[in-house]
Amino acid sequence: MTIEYDGILLRCDELDHWSTQIRNQAIILLIENVKSALADQSISFKNIQSVCQKVFIETNDIVEVAKTASQVFGVSSMSPVSIIPKDELSLSDSHDKTHFEECDDKVFRSTERLDGIGGLPTGFQGRAVCTISGGLDSPIAAFKIMKRGCIPIFVHFDNFPFGDESTKNLAIRQARKLTEYIHGHEIKMYIVPHGDDLTEVLRHAPRKMTCVFCRRNMYRLAQEIARIEDADAIVTGEIIGEQASQTTRNLLAEESAVDDIPIIRPCIGDDKVEIEKMARKIDTYKFAHEAVSCCSLPPKYPTVYADIKKIKSAESKMDMGLIATEMAQAEVIIIQAGVKDH
Repeated sequence: MTIEYDGILLRCDELDHWSTQIRNQAIILLIENVKSALADQSISFKNIQSVCQKVFIETNDIVEVAKTASQVFGVSSMSPVSIIPKDELSLSDSHDKTHFEECDDKVFRSTERLDGIGGLPTGFQGRAVCTISGGLDSPIAAFKIMKRGCIPIFVHFDNFPFGDESTKNLAIRQARKLTEYIHGHEIKMYIVPHGDDLTEVLRHAPRKMTCVFCRRNMYRLAQEIARIEDADAIVTGEIIGEQASQTTRNLLAEESAVDDIPIIRPCIGDDKVEIEKMARKIDTYKFAHEAVSCCSLPPKYPTVYADIKKIKSAESKMDMGLIATEMAQAEVIIIQAGVKDH
């Protein structure tokens, strides 16, 4: 027997234990994001509305609506459903694979449950400056923070003349890929020149600490972007022990360069197997074969235990005004226009 479906029922399981007021706010935001996602793909629907802390999309295009909605943050699962008036429901409607969900005077009947991407609706949390290096880890870190409802502001630090154009172009393509998961919100990417402050580091810092000073300046630049964009955090792809600059002691020394914004490292405890698995899942692994070293400066014998006193002594000799100069030279790319700009 062929079931005639009335539409798709979207579930947001993570909201189940939240207060009614917060759930309602999240559902309203989710509806707007789903509308934008469907509009981006030119997929038609008759109506979309909140029903008992879920979202019902009335449509004849079941397959395409389900495919698109499954990639909207906040949707944990979905089902094609037919609607039965509650007073007409009978045992004859039931069999082993049938599931019923009651809402007011209606019952939504479904026979399958499809997975969604999960997380929280985009925009439910604040904005976050997400560094994109062109490597494998940073897109995963950005994706994880995006999944928690944050709107990303991407940034790539252009190391020219110590890096080449291909790394910058790769980072932009990675940001565009990640933006495919964001709907209805403007997404920016900053390309910030980073070569002049690195030159200053080479002049005044111990060579074995080059990467520590490099990261300190990247954090300073990211902090300036956060101030401009009213962002709540800086997000990086660092993993403990993956590189010499990512030992716990070096991370401590590096993040002390910024003082009024948290640095979030969503991948901090992951290993490469986990990173590669996630990259395949979100379709950023395809860039892996293009990834090259974004910088030619890492020393042969880098420090793994940075001394903050030596860092401050070296920085006292540097022209830190270069941070402001580099920010003034930053290029801003609009990766995606917001709803108001469509």
